[in-house]
Amino acid sequence: MTDRYYLFPFYLLEFEQNVRNYVCHDIQDIQPGEKTKGGSSLYIKLKMMKKILKEVLGVDVAQNELVVTAGRMLDDLSIDLYAHKVFKNNESGFLALLDWTKKLSCDEFKVRFVMEATGVYHQKFAFYLYDRGREVTIVLPNKISNYIRTLEDKTITDKSCSAAIAQFGLERNLDQWHRPKKVFHVLQQLTRERDQIVSERVT
Repeated sequence: MTDRYYLFPFYLLEFEQNVRNYVCHDIQDIQPGEKTKGGSSLYIKLKMMKKILKEVLGVDVAQNELVVTAGRMLDDLSIDLYAHKVFKNNESGFLALLDWTKKLSCDEFKVRFVMEATGVYHQKFAFYLYDRGREVTIVLPNKISNYIRTLEDKTITDKSCSAAIAQFGLERNLDQWHRPKKVFHVLQQLTRERDQIVSERVT
């Protein structure tokens, strides 16, 4: 017998896994009623499914809330911004956001969280994600501002900003953010305190 014969079970296993991954990403798009219409409509729906290449959550970070847009890039390179939600900018909100992410994606650890550097407001959230093994990218605000100017819809709201951040993350190859060493975090805090004291003395 040839080597191909012995490898055949592994081909079947790989095929099954590919089908599972393919369906898992997109099964949420199938309406419940379609499962009872017979096999044909469900089969057509499955045939029309597109593979997901990339998943991003764009997060507009404010002092008290996180405005989030979920987006994905499909295998035809089209972009789908398909979900939006607001969470509190505290630990209970972070946990709720991760639970929401888990429901949206088959592999929540492959979803990249993209946010702007917004002073101190984004730091606790970024640390929380990084410590839990999530993919995090922090972008300078001027990059997002310049990107928004290239879009057709230039309306500035929290929701539109989070959508723009998600789209930016899908279109760009972004680097993983790494949590800075503790000494740098302490220096940053001391610098802010010094600036505040100087500002108070001037006024």
